[in-house]
Amino acid sequence: QAYEQGICVKKDMIKAARYYKEGADGGHPEAKYNLGVFYLRGEGGCECSEAKGLKLIKEAGELGLGEAMLVIGGNYKKDNVEDIAIEMSEIEELFHMGKVMEESELNDSDDEIFALELYRIAAQNGHKLAEEKFSSLSQKMFPETQSSSS
Repeated sequence: QAYEQGICVKKDMIKAARYYKEGADGGHPEAKYNLGVFYLRGEGGCECSEAKGLKLIKEAGELGLGEAMLVIGGNYKKDNVEDIAIEMSEIEELFHMGKVMEESELNDSDDEIFALELYRIAAQNGHKLAEEKFSSLSQKMFPETQSSSS
């Protein structure tokens, strides 16, 4: 969602769609949902396809994602897709986005910096695995600061 919404990075719908696809292929419900919305809107280089969009949203609903269950449950109106809330506030989602950005074969140094920031925010909000990932990625990215502080 960072690339879709331009959070701490330049807005890039193509990159957002690529990360959503990667997450969706890995079974991540929010990624399936977001990619589905991209297909419904024809955004991020995705063809405008109601069939593909609804299929992905249905899969996200089957995985327990509330927004997707609302859409599939009969509240879907093609004109109102933009009004569907996609919240970034969930700490677990921040952590998972950080993992996707860090572990993607397509990542670059900007992605690792952003992953570090996502881990930091999640860790500050009590996510223990994010604390570990923040520490290990910090050491990997900035080894000189780690050795001088010892």
